Amino acid sequence: MNRGPMLILRERFQWGSYGFVAGIVLGAILGWLFHGVVGTVIRFGLVALLLVPLFAAFLVWRRLSDRSRGEQDATVVTRTVVVDREGREER
Repeated sequence: MNRGPMLILRERFQWGSYGFVAGIVLGAILGWLFHGVVGTVIRFGLVALLLVPLFAAFLVWRRLSDRSRGEQDATVVTRTVVVDREGREER
C-alpha cells in the first residue's frame, strides 16, 4: 500500500523525462538546421553596420562638393546666347 503514491510519482516523472529528452533532441536538430540562416543574418547585419556610415559620409561629401561648385554650374554658355539659372538671356 505504501508503494502506491511513489509508483504514480515515478510514472509521471518517467513520462515527463521522455518529453524533456524529445524537446532537447528536437531543439538540437532545429538548431543545426537553422545555424546557417542565423549566421548569414548576423554577417549581413555586421556588413550593413559597417557600410551605412561609409554611405552617409559619401552623401555628405557629395553634398558639400556640389555646394562648393554652385556658381560655376549656374550659367550655361552657348555660341550665341548666355542663359543664366533664372532663364534670362544675355547677348
